[in-house]
Amino acid sequence: MDQFIPSRYRAAHQHHIRKFGKAENRRAKDGAAGGNFGLRRNGDEFPVEASISHVEFGGKKMFTVILRDVTVEKKAEEELKQQASLLDLAPVMVRDLDSRIVLWSRGAEKIYGYTKEEALGRNSHELLQTEFPFLCG
Repeated sequence: MDQFIPSRYRAAHQHHIRKFGKAENRRAKDGAAGGNFGLRRNGDEFPVEASISHVEFGGKKMFTVILRDVTVEKKAEEELKQQASLLDLAPVMVRDLDSRIVLWSRGAEKIYGYTKEEALGRNSHELLQTEFPFLCG
């Protein structure tokens, strides 16, 4: 298994395997939060999610490990974080059907002068003192 793990993580991995082997739990999943890395044949590292299980067979513990490359998921998460931070800079306010503010961005804070805490849950017309006259035909 060590050949699939970057050298700087091998000691910690071996400790984790020994600890897991002593546990009552027979299955575990790790790495979804971004802490595990695999090693490609060319030496490049990549983020992985690891699923491990063990059984006893003939008096010996046998381990099964499945490593799943989560590079695509990690890139998508990073892109979403970047987009969210850009959106937060834009003046964005979202209201529910009762005109209560449910989203208030930093951009809206700068334009209107109210903090997120001051704006959320408030009626947007009362907070911003807006009126929408009815149009008569």
